[in-house]
Amino acid sequence: MTSQNSHRSEVVHDSLRVFLDDLAARAAVVLSEHINAGNHCAACGLTWPCSRAVLADHNLEMAHP
Repeated sequence: MTSQNSHRSEVVHDSLRVFLDDLAARAAVVLSEHINAGNHCAACGLTWPCSRAVLADHNLEMAHP
């Protein structure tokens, strides 16, 4: 691997980490809003867990396995 390829790999890795950290932060906000309130979502009123809470939970797991 050349120095240029090594640098490119580091940039991609750093960009991915920033993206995953942002994804985790957004997921945490959604999960704090879309909470169980008597088997319904407190934010959207759908049956809990709503699709946004499920997606946020999956995103949080993906970002920080």
